[in-house]
Parts: sequence; C-alpha cells; structure tokens
Amino acid sequence: MRRRRKGPSHSGRGPDGQRSGGVAVITTGLDEEDNTKFIKLAMWDFGQCDVKRCTGRKLERFGFIRALKIGQKWGGVILSPLGRKTVSKEDAKVIAKFGACVVD
Repeated sequence: MRRRRKGPSHSGRGPDGQRSGGVAVITTGLDEEDNTKFIKLAMWDFGQCDVKRCTGRKLERFGFIRALKIGQKWGGVILSPLGRKTVSKEDAKVIAKFGACVVD
C-alpha cells in the first residue's frame, strides 16, 4: 500500500504550465524592472549517494535541472568536488550564455 504525500505537490512546471526542462529562474532581488534571469542547469549523476536524500535528483524530479548521460558534453561551467579553481565574476558571462553543470 502506497502512502500519500503530505503537503503541496510540486510538478516542476512553470507559470505557463510547461515543464522547465533544466532551466532555473534566478531572481536577483534588485529594484530593476526585469530582475529575473534564466540559467541552464544540468548534472552528471554517478549514483553514489542515497536516492532519498540526493538534492540533484530532487531538483531533476521537480524540473529545475537536467540530467546528462555520462560522457555527454557540456559547454558551460562545470562544478566538481575535485575542482581546483573557484567560480568568479569572470565566469558570469559563460554561465549566462551556456549554463552550469554539476558532478553529483
């Protein structure tokens, strides 16, 4: 017998009812007319963490991030636990144009 979830259901759909497809909406919080930016987000999931506690899989389930196949190329910034450099302001143009991807 399956249990029903308590609380609101999250469908991963935007205001227009369409799936977001790995695009996150970032609000800058500035007092400008258009303070929203869309950033492409993706991840390579190696399946090494607990499925129930994995934030990457949860974001994928809600439609905020896109899962990539192992070996699939990504043109934007890649965030890895073994990275040697930090993300800086110089990376903002690359992230805005191509997006960011994480190794999970």
